[in-house]
Amino acid sequence: MTAVRAATPVVLAAFLALGALPARADEGRDACRADAAALCPKAPRGHARLQCLRAQQARLSKACAAHLDEERSEGEAFRQDCKADIGGSCLGLQGRGLIECLEGLGPRLSPSCAGRLSALRADRRAVHESIPAGCRDDAQRLCAGVASGGVAACLRAHGGALSAACRAGLK
Repeated sequence: MTAVRAATPVVLAAFLALGALPARADEGRDACRADAAALCPKAPRGHARLQCLRAQQARLSKACAAHLDEERSEGEAFRQDCKADIGGSCLGLQGRGLIECLEGLGPRLSPSCAGRLSALRADRRAVHESIPAGCRDDAQRLCAGVASGGVAACLRAHGGALSAACRAGLK
C-alpha cells in the first residue's frame, strides 16, 4: 500500500506530462505556467517542475494553488481507482510509461481503472481536436516535447515558423 500511495505524485506527473487534466483548468494551468516561469525557471517539465512549485507553495498565486489542489485530488482519485493495477503490474513507472503500462493491461485492467483511462483518453482527444487541423504538422515539428495543454501557446510562440495554414487556423 505504501508503494502505491507513493505513486500519487507519479500519477499527477503523468497527467501533467500528457496535458490531460480537464479543460476547465485552463486558468489555473496558465497561472501555474506563469508561477513556474517566475519561481522555477530551470525546473524541467513534469514531476521536477511540480516538486518545485510545491516547494514554493507560500509564493504561488491563488489560481495556481487552487489548480494544484484540484490536480492533487484528480491524482488521488486516479490512484484509488488504479491502485491494484499500478501495484500489480506498473509499479515504478511514471508519466507516459505508467499510462502506457496501464493501457497495455487490456482486459486484465480493473473496471475502475479502465473507466479512469477512458476518461483520460477522452480528455486527450478533446485537447488534440482543439488544435486546428492545419497546425498538426507544425505541432509535431515545433512542439513535440510540450504537454498537450500547452501546444496552442507553443504554436503561438513560434508564430514566424508556422505554416500559412496553421497561422490562419490560430486566428
